[in-house]
Amino acid sequence: MAIGVAEGVGAATATRPRRRRPSAYPWWFYAPAAVIFSVLFVVPTLASFYFSLTRWTLFNATFIGFGNFVQFFHDPFLVGGLVHTLIYAVLTSGAKVVLGLLLAVLLSAGAGEPRSRLLHVGDLFDDRWRLTGLTLTEATLADGTSVARVPLFGESAAAGTAGVAAQ
Repeated sequence: MAIGVAEGVGAATATRPRRRRPSAYPWWFYAPAAVIFSVLFVVPTLASFYFSLTRWTLFNATFIGFGNFVQFFHDPFLVGGLVHTLIYAVLTSGAKVVLGLLLAVLLSAGAGEPRSRLLHVGDLFDDRWRLTGLTLTEATLADGTSVARVPLFGESAAAGTAGVAAQ
């Protein structure tokens, strides 16, 4: 018996909250994606699996089971090609990752750090090149230096300055 609650008191009047039945409405949002996924992935995958187990021509198919796979693995040229492809894929993927990480470490090092002695990229991008003011004819850098504006495609240098003088 619970403290402060008499047996039978309030048992008849207490109602449990009604549980809402889940709506089917959200599932309609999944339907277009499921149809597209089925048409573009599931159906071609199942068709490929079916055709891999048959010897077929345009008009008929004969079920041969795993005969195509047995024939494939007994052909020395095809197995050699598969091995060379796998070796190439593993080596090039590994080389890309290693070289990318090495380049990222070298480029992220600051000018004074020992890692940056090979590439002094930190010296190339300092705060001096941050633009503080930009007009039609010149740009002002953070240290106060002024740099002439480069004409845009097909625009002559005189046309760019003539427009500023007219204003």
